[in-house]
Amino acid sequence: MDITGNHIESRSTAIDLGFNDNADHLWVSDNEIYFCEFVSGAFRGVSAIQSLERQGSNRDSRIHNNNIFYNSGANNAANGIGLTSTSDYFVTENDLFMTDNLVNINGIIVSGSNKTEISCNVVDGSNNLNASVHQSAITNVLGSDPIISCNVVDKTMNGIRMVGDAGLNVTIQGNEFNNHNRGLFYNQGITNSQDWKGNLWPVTPVNLNWGRV
Repeated sequence: MDITGNHIESRSTAIDLGFNDNADHLWVSDNEIYFCEFVSGAFRGVSAIQSLERQGSNRDSRIHNNNIFYNSGANNAANGIGLTSTSDYFVTENDLFMTDNLVNINGIIVSGSNKTEISCNVVDGSNNLNASVHQSAITNVLGSDPIISCNVVDKTMNGIRMVGDAGLNVTIQGNEFNNHNRGLFYNQGITNSQDWKGNLWPVTPVNLNWGRV
């Protein structure tokens, strides 16, 4: 299945992928997405592109080269791309543009997923570097064997946030951390050593003690 080349203006989630475990081919690519709106009363933040599975293996599942815009004033625009309990996904070459770090919580968040590659994405925050401690360009929660490489992140509270035990086959390499309170934040995160991986901090962190935590 290919979902490609669409222009989407959505009041909530734009592309919702549910239980596509063991798919032979699933590409979400080359879409332009503007998502969410102001919601009054109780609400739950959503993702522009989201996938929920049961950790079944996938032969060719990719979220690639999408442009994702968080609508200004949209208080339910939480995440650009969200994966939960997936396996073998590639999240590559997407550009994500936040408008308010107080409500745009993550650019890309991967939770309880295995063998995810998050590579060559650009996540641009709104430059409020004192937002929630959870606010990040890229977040990995638990799961195993993620590769997080060659991403450019800027103007978010955290650049990359690792939450919980992701196993001992983790690769965090070649990423560029720009304006952040904390560039690489281990939020009770557990991985193997990441020495000499070519990550770059071209901008001095706002908190000099928190470039890497």
